[in-house]
Amino acid sequence: MVSARPPSALYKFHKAMDRHRFLFFSIGAIALLLVLSLVVVSASLARERKAKTNALNAAAKSEQVTKFLKEMLQTVGPSVALDQDKAMLRAILDRTAERLGNELTNQPSVEADLQSLIGRVYYELGRYDQAEKMQRDALRLFSAIFGSESKEVVAPLNDLGLTLWRKGSQAEAEAADREALMIGRKLIGEESAEVATSLNQLADVYRHGGKPVEAESFAQHALAIRQKSFGKSSLEAADSLRVLSILFGDEGKWAQSEATAREVLEIRRKHFGAEHPLTSMSLVDVAWAASHQNKLAEVETLQREALMIKRKLLPEGHPSTTECLRNLCKTLEEEGKYAEAESLRRESLQLSMRKAGSEAPETLEAVEALARILMARREFNEAERLINRALTPAVVEQPSSVSLLTLRVDLFARRGKWQEAVTDAALAFDDKPSDSGLYAMVAALYLKTGQRAAYEHFCDVLLKSFAQTTNIFIADQVAKACLFVPRAELDLHAVARLADLAASNGTADKIAMPFFQDCKAISEYRQGHYSEAVEWAKKPLEIPGNYVHGHVYAVLAMAYWQLGDRQEAQAMLAKGEILAPPVMPASIADDPSNAWLAWLFARIQLDEATALVRGVKSADATAN
Repeated sequence: MVSARPPSALYKFHKAMDRHRFLFFSIGAIALLLVLSLVVVSASLARERKAKTNALNAAAKSEQVTKFLKEMLQTVGPSVALDQDKAMLRAILDRTAERLGNELTNQPSVEADLQSLIGRVYYELGRYDQAEKMQRDALRLFSAIFGSESKEVVAPLNDLGLTLWRKGSQAEAEAADREALMIGRKLIGEESAEVATSLNQLADVYRHGGKPVEAESFAQHALAIRQKSFGKSSLEAADSLRVLSILFGDEGKWAQSEATAREVLEIRRKHFGAEHPLTSMSLVDVAWAASHQNKLAEVETLQREALMIKRKLLPEGHPSTTECLRNLCKTLEEEGKYAEAESLRRESLQLSMRKAGSEAPETLEAVEALARILMARREFNEAERLINRALTPAVVEQPSSVSLLTLRVDLFARRGKWQEAVTDAALAFDDKPSDSGLYAMVAALYLKTGQRAAYEHFCDVLLKSFAQTTNIFIADQVAKACLFVPRAELDLHAVARLADLAASNGTADKIAMPFFQDCKAISEYRQGHYSEAVEWAKKPLEIPGNYVHGHVYAVLAMAYWQLGDRQEAQAMLAKGEILAPPVMPASIADDPSNAWLAWLFARIQLDEATALVRGVKSADATAN
């Protein structure tokens, strides 16, 4: 039986930072932690090598390393303001790394120790290229001193694997972790802490590689080792439990994910207390799992507690705090608590503006989020003023402005400002022509404003660009845009292929499928396949209340008319008129979602159907 053993000094330092979180401490606190940890760990490294060196040499090494570190660090001076602290930390690391190769060339084991330690700190600061360099240098020295398959290379290999994983080099990360696992099993033992680390990291590699079964097996194995060696309530066990919690969530096992995340939370509360960065992170994990079970009240409570901790421990505007604030806003919005959500969204916006400036993408995202809250509260004028202030001429030229431009299109259209709407929609398309969500909207707005030539040119551009696409969503949007009105010069064969692609390959998407079926119906109608058009148009009607019904009734009215069933054609047209009357009603204009767009699409086809069935062309008709 393997006896319980305390974690090493290196492990304590590593866990104090925790590889799965943002840096929760202030930069000044990290600088202090770095200074103290470098000194303490250097002494610990000497003690841990007593098996290979005598006590006198170990003590001498400790003294030499400590003197080196103090000399290096004392030149930096005391902690200063936050921005300066960041530069100070980088200076500490960069200058220390630079001096290693110059001043410790005759002490390779000391140099390797420090390279390994500095590599870890670089990793925690998110400087992965520098971390990788230091870790590879450390690994090279450890291999030269002790051998390439010695137990001394296991920890450096694990460190390197973690950095490579974070950089997205999955294959290299797996290779490093597997090598560490092989050597650790052979020389340290199957139930060693080092082997558990390798297994845990491999679990992450396989999780991101889309291999959940293998990932769970590695994580469970790591957990078993850590629970046996360190105890079920150890921080080591909590680390493996967290990986399992995320895995369960990825697999849709949300109840199991939540239960496991709660285990981690209790362990961390026991070790760190209620107000600690790792406790806060665990609260976020539990909220994540609970949110997928629609436990909104619990999620709100968890997110509030996490936010309180982060606000207390972190400087204003810290990314982790901002993310937590946004998540709480989303929960409040889902609960319909718009007043509080608006207040928090305004706070988030002010933080973004102070940190990144008014034209930064993150600030524009904050503007959009606040505008959507205002729209949900039907404060459309205030939402428009907010967006107008954000959309300066310089911002409008950026691709990051597309979401705000599209949202202003929404605001203009609701109030019948169609010319303003089409202007913004065209700008959005120019900024981001790859955004397929714009295609049918821009086409419809051109028709609504009577710009038939612009509409036809736009459709020609779309068809030329995407006739051979294999993306079902792009195919649907391009086909829909091209099929709004009949055109003798339109390549119906190419458009039909796109409509067929979406209808045939999109069956797995239950939400999108009714829209694909509707597009297929109008495609069949344009080709003169009226019976097929009826068959396809009936399919979306099986889903009650779907936005596409107004458009579907227009297609049915035209198809039945062409088939000679005048009575059914009149009935379908009447149903369509109820859902999408000629003048947009307030119930649609005030709908927080995109009901206005469904109305517009339906009206284009209903105008065509009205002209065909009743022989009456409405004043607002756009067909022909």
